[in-house]
Amino acid sequence: MRLFVAAIFAFIAISADAQSVISIEASDFPEISDTLKRRHSVIIDARSSEMYRSGHIRGAVNIDINQENSQRRIRRYLDKREIVIYCTTNNRSGRFIEALKEMEYRGTIYFITDGITGWKESGYPLRVRRSILFWTNRH
Repeated sequence: MRLFVAAIFAFIAISADAQSVISIEASDFPEISDTLKRRHSVIIDARSSEMYRSGHIRGAVNIDINQENSQRRIRRYLDKREIVIYCTTNNRSGRFIEALKEMEYRGTIYFITDGITGWKESGYPLRVRRSILFWTNRH
């Protein structure tokens, strides 16, 4: 009996530290956004920097999983309780989630399955980064 009880407590302890991935659609984001605490969560856009600048979710941090420094940049957010992640086709998001597992991230991952496309289709606003170009008339 003691062994059985000890096994249950061990399972609960392991489960408490385990990462959980919750798949949501962009249209469901408002339901979870109220529960996210700004200090304890981060939204990550896993697309390229060009795609990010063309339009992203307000407050999102851009970490392109295809870049060499992505692992170092991901580590900055391992202390967050919740990570919301999206891309365009789930390719980069899937690799990002795998990287978090390899780094033994223990929080909750909200994976926006329809990505930025679903966000746009839901009619939610995008933040656009504008580049400033300087032109000269030098010949």
